[in-house]
Amino acid sequence: MEGNVLIVGAGRIGSALAGIIRKGHMVEMWDIEPCMCTIRAPLGEMVKGADIIVLCVPSWGMREVVGQVAADVRRSTPVFSLAKGLEPDGTTMARLLADILPPAQPFGLIAGPLIAEDLKHGRGGVAVIASEEHTVADTFSHLVGSTMRISADRRINAVALCSVIKNVYAMALGIADGMGWGVNLKGALTARVISEMHEVAADLKIPDELISGLAGVGDLIATGFCESSRNRSVGADLAKGKVPERSEATASLEPLWILAGKGLHAPILSALRTVCAGGPAADEFSPLLSSD
Repeated sequence: MEGNVLIVGAGRIGSALAGIIRKGHMVEMWDIEPCMCTIRAPLGEMVKGADIIVLCVPSWGMREVVGQVAADVRRSTPVFSLAKGLEPDGTTMARLLADILPPAQPFGLIAGPLIAEDLKHGRGGVAVIASEEHTVADTFSHLVGSTMRISADRRINAVALCSVIKNVYAMALGIADGMGWGVNLKGALTARVISEMHEVAADLKIPDELISGLAGVGDLIATGFCESSRNRSVGADLAKGKVPERSEATASLEPLWILAGKGLHAPILSALRTVCAGGPAADEFSPLLSSD
């Protein structure tokens, strides 16, 4: 059923999604930057008229935005989030949405390989819609049609954690690029990254098939090997000694370490913390290729 779609956040992914929504829907965009909005109106007013809401804001902005959405959203309106991060205390986006949205509000997380440039240029994407209600995935599938392959999963918090883990480890693959490693060395590091991701996931009680799937390894490969990926680019900048921009990976690294890394043998996660604190990337990452 066609309706009014509100996309909150007019950045690369929000704009890309707006371009693939099926004809018949009316799409409006709201952003903190007024020049990027389709209509210059308060967010609350736009929320009231929305039949579907898609939140394309980073994790550190989600609490404020969801609070504004919760005040005016209609109870039948499904709310989707693309944020793939943790709050400083380790709260996932799944927990945040459940805590702030009104009781029984339908909502879902959008995970999986969804590079904005591929969507923008019609190369498609593959998404996992994590929600406790199966109709939420059906709604999103109808919204984007054949441009995106959709699967559903009810393990919403586990999917949220998979997205966090893959973003943090994608930064390591960016460090490999920043150090000038070729595909052979980067491939070797990728194998170690995937192995360590499984260890972290097991510690967090994430089912193995989830971290191996679209929200985990599938998205890691897309993110870690795409030149336009922000989290990969942050890693490349770190390897060159540059101060990294804020990203889901940098914002989530320390909370993830607190949740899982402290009690694990996680040398890549430990190396990432050292490099983010200013340590030389070569000193931390080169030994990883020869260690057991």
